[in-house]
Amino acid sequence: MACSKKFSRAVIMVQKEFAEKLFSESSHEMRSISVIANHAFDMERMIDVGKSNFNPPPKVDSVVLYLEHKNTLSKDLIKTVNHLFSYRRKTLGNILKKFGQTVQSTKRLEELSGDEIIKIAKQITQ
Repeated sequence: MACSKKFSRAVIMVQKEFAEKLFSESSHEMRSISVIANHAFDMERMIDVGKSNFNPPPKVDSVVLYLEHKNTLSKDLIKTVNHLFSYRRKTLGNILKKFGQTVQSTKRLEELSGDEIIKIAKQITQ
């Protein structure tokens, strides 16, 4: 059963590797989760938490993050962003054909900013 609660701020601890995905700015490392999270939240990395701080120690390090709500995204928009990333190696023109839209572009998804990807996803979901 999914539970959806609204919040304005949160402090969470996640695996270090996941935090790195959220903050990835390199176009080749960008994932749908980083685009969605960066659009929805202002995020700040607060502190690294090593595995030695736990008993028994886990196999991974963690990071504490501070999140502040910035934008609300619909489920359809999130689904569309995820769907766009399933075609990340194709050109934008070929990706948009899959959604019944036409654009002349040889750019690839990884060449776009997160805001540009959100804008494209919003056009598709309208």
